[in-house]
Amino acid sequence: MRGTAWYEAAGFGRPALRSEIRYALNAVLVLKAVRPSHVWIMESRRERLWTDFVEVHDTDLFAHVAAMTAQAPHPDQTTWRVRTNLVNLCLVTGRSLTELTGADFISARRELMDRQRVGHRMHTTWEYARRAGLLPGEPDYMLQVTSAPPLTPEQLVARYNIEDPDIRAVFVEYLTERCTETDYSTLNGIAIHLLGKFWCDIQAHHRGIATLRLTSEQATAWRTRVATLSNGKPRKDWAQLLARVRCFYSDISHWAHEDPARWARLIRAVSAMMSSSSSSAISATRPRTSSTPAAP
Repeated sequence: MRGTAWYEAAGFGRPALRSEIRYALNAVLVLKAVRPSHVWIMESRRERLWTDFVEVHDTDLFAHVAAMTAQAPHPDQTTWRVRTNLVNLCLVTGRSLTELTGADFISARRELMDRQRVGHRMHTTWEYARRAGLLPGEPDYMLQVTSAPPLTPEQLVARYNIEDPDIRAVFVEYLTERCTETDYSTLNGIAIHLLGKFWCDIQAHHRGIATLRLTSEQATAWRTRVATLSNGKPRKDWAQLLARVRCFYSDISHWAHEDPARWARLIRAVSAMMSSSSSSAISATRPRTSSTPAAP
């Protein structure tokens, strides 16, 4: 049911009662007990929702973004719109600011425009999010994603500084194979997880590494690092990240045996990968930390 029509349907017709219900709904939304749609938020009158939300979630990061928008040509309007969009994205996706993805912004813009909305300055919000260090791996301007044609596997890999040429070739070949069976958004997500959150982290902690074969210690250390975000909170896409990395190892091994002619130059890396304990270590349960309970 759109807008505020549900108040009448639920028997909350009196203005005073409506106000109380709105405040109660704010609490439910701030606690992320429900995940509304972008259109529902825009069509519903919300009192203090955005202010209440930033007092509870990512307060310092929201303040950092606000300090930048305060320098905009129209600071009050820009600050309000950027903050509102970021809060709405967190509410709809259930993510924190640092967990938001480019796909979340694009999906929100598409949903709003499909309902004859104007996009609510989502491009501006993207720009300030990038300035604040959010959306890692994404371009600085949303227009580069919404207007440009999809990147090729080579271009997706080129977004990340993969140092070893042979390992870079493996990732290009892998994404080339996967792009035949998946849509671009999913392919881009695989690239973000596999290259940005997995291999870039590995090579940052093991300078000069020239093999995909990880020791049990290396794999376990990586799992521990990515289990939590920089703010100490558990990573919500942790299970999906590990699943994609394990799928990468499994796929490469399978394809190498199925089509050795195509994968001949990768055979050495493949056999090294799957003969090690990398795959089993990566697929283990979430490590125990002070802020991250073990998975059941």
